[in-house]
Amino acid sequence: MTTKEVTVDYVRGLVETDGSMQIHISGQQVKPLVKISQKTNENVLPLIKLFLEGLPFPGITSFISVGDTSSTRGRASDLIVSGRHNVRKFLDLLETGTDSFVFSGVKQRDFLVMRELVDNDRLSFALILALKKTLHKENKDQPDRQNKGVIPMDEMERRFGLSSGEANKSAESILKKIDRIYLDNQNSLKKGMASRTLQVSDGYITGLVDGDGGYYVTFSFTPATLLPPKRSKRLVVWQGNAILSMEVGSRLTIELFQYAIGSEEAITEVKSKRGELTSLRVLVRKQENVNKLMEIHARHPLIGNYKEQELQTVIHLRILREEGSLRNLEKVQRLLYHIYEVSVISPKGRPRQFTYEEASAKMAEWLS
Repeated sequence: MTTKEVTVDYVRGLVETDGSMQIHISGQQVKPLVKISQKTNENVLPLIKLFLEGLPFPGITSFISVGDTSSTRGRASDLIVSGRHNVRKFLDLLETGTDSFVFSGVKQRDFLVMRELVDNDRLSFALILALKKTLHKENKDQPDRQNKGVIPMDEMERRFGLSSGEANKSAESILKKIDRIYLDNQNSLKKGMASRTLQVSDGYITGLVDGDGGYYVTFSFTPATLLPPKRSKRLVVWQGNAILSMEVGSRLTIELFQYAIGSEEAITEVKSKRGELTSLRVLVRKQENVNKLMEIHARHPLIGNYKEQELQTVIHLRILREEGSLRNLEKVQRLLYHIYEVSVISPKGRPRQFTYEEASAKMAEWLS
């Protein structure tokens, strides 16, 4: 595939990263939904919407609510598939992908929870409440996250007129089944990676990168005094990198991403100022691994315009390196402008060490 085309595998990868499965309850009304959010890739959701509307089976409806995507302070745009019938059809669709798995991280457990809800029309309200509360967890016994607005189970039971413990008791056997299937899925993926027999589609990897991944170029200035004796000139060290940063509970997804491109870099735990684990991240620096990821995108191109712009900065660097032009000030200044035109923020979310003007002046001095 050489054109920007939405595929089921791509949607799976994007839902794995930027998707959310939810169960909304209002009174006695229950509405399951799947939401995909995007802040930077403004063109992705309309293309997915067209893809869903063009499916051969009828029934899926979706809508997009657009926020301020021009600023990181604006809320993300959402594509929402809602209602029991629509969500069931959407989950059916995800199972038609070319891989042996639907999801690889905690989203797989959410998928199993949602299947239990939409495939059974006669679930008790207590059981539905338990399914709602177990979403976004790695097992049935994992406690709620201490986030603002999270309502404890006993409070929810009280609000809906249930006795304390009734919801979890009614769902005990189903939740055990879900956890068992989820664990089997995890073990199967690990065995497949260990034996090098697991097949991972290009579309799925591209969806991951369009969601929580990306590319970036770094540069640093090394004085001649720190170089080997034979190197008399000061050196500008350039590096094209890739990154994947995901929520807690997605370690296996990151490992699968690494498996697909041959990366063995360490997975970093990102913590808040209070020491709480907030996300997991891998920085891919080894050039052969970055190149392998770029080869995947050559077969299944990135769909997000912003992520494509990031990729082009790394391609720009590679072209100059292959030409032997990284000491050509004019060409390097164009590369520098290209990098800062795409983003002045580092992959770790902080401003770059130099402003564009500072980097440009220092580059002119360093290469003179």
